[in-house]
Amino acid sequence: MSEKVNIPDDLSDFMKKNPTADFNDYLDELMVQAFIKDVEEKSKDAEPFGLFKTKAMSVVKTDPRYWDCECDENYIHDKSIEPKCAVCGSEHDECSDSRPNEIKLFFKDYKEDSDE
Repeated sequence: MSEKVNIPDDLSDFMKKNPTADFNDYLDELMVQAFIKDVEEKSKDAEPFGLFKTKAMSVVKTDPRYWDCECDENYIHDKSIEPKCAVCGSEHDECSDSRPNEIKLFFKDYKEDSDE
């Protein structure tokens, strides 16, 4: 007898937006989103001091070789190839660096630089 498995409702949407992703990428994204939500909730009281939010947000790892534009899809760009997004017009020096777990979804050959 096989056991019934509950598939999260948002998994389908995640896989449609990130066709090269696997389940571990989905779990990574859930953990990051939960962490951000937790930080935002806990930092409401600490916000005037600017301490908790600054320290906690520095935990999110980014890769300075890639950046996120303002587009909803195809928003990760390699700075050495595309310093400005042809779709939304954002420029890399005005936007945040990309997270490695998201870069892996866009660039199959992506390797994290161990020196960072």
